[in-house]
Amino acid sequence: MLLLVPRGRVGLERGAVFRVFSGVVGTAMGRLFRVVSIEKVGAPVAAAILNLTTLIATIMAIAILGERVTGPILGGTLGHRRRHRAASH
Repeated sequence: MLLLVPRGRVGLERGAVFRVFSGVVGTAMGRLFRVVSIEKVGAPVAAAILNLTTLIATIMAIAILGERVTGPILGGTLGHRRRHRAASH
């Protein structure tokens, strides 16, 4: 959502309000979608999809923001996936 805010036109106070609003709304929507997904497809499938969020975020950062794949990014992405997999068993 922050990508939609024009940088030059938003003052510091208005930008802070937008960041707080997007954080609260984003968190609430994420939790709502998680609960709905568990109801619709069941906990095992929802957990498998939830474990892909780090990988999807990394791919989007590379594709959209032009991030370079470095050792720490790759290690963090793979390490995060392993921790989630180990915690779910």
